[in-house]
Amino acid sequence: MSDSDDRRRGDRVVINREFGSLDAGTITYVNNLSAHGLFLHTDERVPIGTTVELRFTVLLDDPVPIEGLATVVRHQDDPSGMGLTFGPLSPKTVLRIQDVLARQRPVASGEPVTAEDEPEN
Repeated sequence: MSDSDDRRRGDRVVINREFGSLDAGTITYVNNLSAHGLFLHTDERVPIGTTVELRFTVLLDDPVPIEGLATVVRHQDDPSGMGLTFGPLSPKTVLRIQDVLARQRPVASGEPVTAEDEPEN
């Protein structure tokens, strides 16, 4: 999918990276999360448009449980899985997702310093 075809909203952060080395056929996990939805790695698919109940945990300093409803909006083969967009979430769940995103997103440190930017002595 090219950047111009990417219709997803919001920045994505990678979570639960440690599951990536496991056999995709034996486990279902979330590793791509945004404020609007997620990507669920799985070999099992439900039809696009289906609303599903989600319950998963993000592993940070402390486990962060997240639950709510989401709708399947796309299927993908490589890696195998489904894109889901969140339905209405409780305020507590929205705050948990925002916290996860803030803690996982790299902090911008500004433009790189070049020799031209360094002060002369």
